[in-house]
Amino acid sequence: MKTSKLFTILKTFSFEELKQFEKFISSPYLNTGRNVKPLFRIIKKISS
Repeated sequence: MKTSKLFTILKTFSFEELKQFEKFISSPYLNTGRNVKPLFRIIKKISS
């Protein structure tokens, strides 16, 4: 599972880029009723 494209892409992000991406996920622009922030936090822990 750790060799999926998502994990490969997230591993290329720097710490600052991950923070910015998490802000983008939490923004009202993207958040249209589904809260993906908890899922992203789990994926971020696994990919680190």
